[in-house]
Amino acid sequence: MQTRDYKELYLYTDKCTITADNVTALMYTANKYNVGRLVNECSQFMTDNLSTANVCTIMETAHVFDNRDLRQSCLEFIEKHSNVIVKEKLLSDLGHECLGDVLRSDNLKASEEDIFTAVLSWADRRCTDKDIEVNDSNRRHVLGDLLYLLRFPLISQEKFVSISEKHAELFTSEEQIMLLRGYITSDFSKTRFQSKQRATVAWKIVHMQDTCYRFKDDNINGSGWMSTEPDILQFMVSEAVDIVGLILFGCEGATYHVHIEIIELCQKTNTTVNLLPNEKTFKVLFNKPVTVKPSTYYTLKVSLGNGKKGYSGRNGMESVTCKTIVFTFKTAASKNNCTAVDKGQVFGIIFE
Repeated sequence: MQTRDYKELYLYTDKCTITADNVTALMYTANKYNVGRLVNECSQFMTDNLSTANVCTIMETAHVFDNRDLRQSCLEFIEKHSNVIVKEKLLSDLGHECLGDVLRSDNLKASEEDIFTAVLSWADRRCTDKDIEVNDSNRRHVLGDLLYLLRFPLISQEKFVSISEKHAELFTSEEQIMLLRGYITSDFSKTRFQSKQRATVAWKIVHMQDTCYRFKDDNINGSGWMSTEPDILQFMVSEAVDIVGLILFGCEGATYHVHIEIIELCQKTNTTVNLLPNEKTFKVLFNKPVTVKPSTYYTLKVSLGNGKKGYSGRNGMESVTCKTIVFTFKTAASKNNCTAVDKGQVFGIIFE
């Protein structure tokens, strides 16, 4: 059926059967002749029939027709199913602008390494479409500033070194130097690559993670805890576990520039966190899990960058059992901003 036929059928009968085979043509017709009701019906049909196989194609269709609601629905679907979409390299169906929307998202449920691999596949397809050789120089050319949307600071230093050696022409010498310097100093602020954690990124399935809370919910003090000095606390576990992050105290609506160290393991994490108006605590995930051995005290050092006064805990527990693992806390002998076993910062330890 031709475009004119679709137009006449809908305008004269106010009816048109929408199917997967004709919805794109109908959308084109509806936009061309400004038939708003048909545009909405086509958009709703596409939204109701999104799948991992077609969502990127539909997002491109929404972009072409400047359908912002449909485009946003596609983005939210991609975020929800990003682990599958990224691993199967389905992002290659996106154009430059829509891929940018996806890479800017903080809600992708995929590792940064898998996202990088998917973006390389996207670049390979663009090179093929342009009939140019698939190599790192041309990949960089077709990616342009999209490369800066990849969050290399979330990848381990060892993995980045491996990537930069294998794909040397993908980066400038300055970019490599600044990223490597960032790994050494735990400060990526001078690079163009974001270090902010994607909100739902995890190294394993999230429900496999547990949290050891050292304060009960009714033992939280008001928002008067100073963060001008680092809070320091020691902990020990009864059996080996992977520590993946911390739950810290903050203040409603505040912004914190967070620096966390596990001193004995040279583990450092830097991020910026914006709390919602009703949030008293917030989660910070490490760039990668850190294994701690049993019967050894480790020292947590937390700095909130002289941020707004926040909440704190009281009547803290020296020993907490989570499943079969016993966490034992100890007040650090060094200057600790008054954080101790019974009070202060560090609401919980996230482990798996």
